[in-house]
Amino acid sequence: MKLNGHAGRLSLIFQIMKWAVGEEDMQPVSLSSVKSAIRMVDYYEDTYHRIQEILLSNTIGDVKEDWLSQLGNTFTASDAIAAAKIYEIPRRTVFYALKKLCQTKQPILEKTKHGEYRKIQHQTSNASCTIALSTQVEELQTKHSAKVHSANE
Repeated sequence: MKLNGHAGRLSLIFQIMKWAVGEEDMQPVSLSSVKSAIRMVDYYEDTYHRIQEILLSNTIGDVKEDWLSQLGNTFTASDAIAAAKIYEIPRRTVFYALKKLCQTKQPILEKTKHGEYRKIQHQTSNASCTIALSTQVEELQTKHSAKVHSANE
C-alpha cells in the first residue's frame, strides 16, 4: 500500500483541525499531530491487510476448502494445479492463492522450497469466546480505537 507520503499530509490536516478549535498554533506542526498521523497510517495499513485476507478467502469462494482438502499435508505446486482443475480454478488463481495463503497473519500454508508447500496445523480452542477475552486482542482494539465526540459535547 502506498501511504509513505501521506503521514506528512495527515500531520498538517491534524494540525489545522487543532488550530481551528483553538487547541494549538498553526506553526509549527506539533508532535501530537505527527503521532496522530502515524497512527492513522498504521490503521489504514492494518485495514488494507485485513481486506486483502478477506478478498483472498472470497477469491476462490466455497471451493477453497474442498480444493485444499484434495491436497496432502505436503504437496507441490503441480499437485495444487491438478487438484484445482477438478474445481475449474484457473492456474494463475492457484499461484495467487498459494502465495497469499502463505502470507496471511495466520498462514494456512508454508512454502518449504521452490514449488513445495506444507499445510500448517493451527491450535484451535474449544471456547469460541477465548479470543474475545484475550488481553492481546483488547490491546489491539484499544490501539486502533478512536475516541469520538458528538457536536453537542
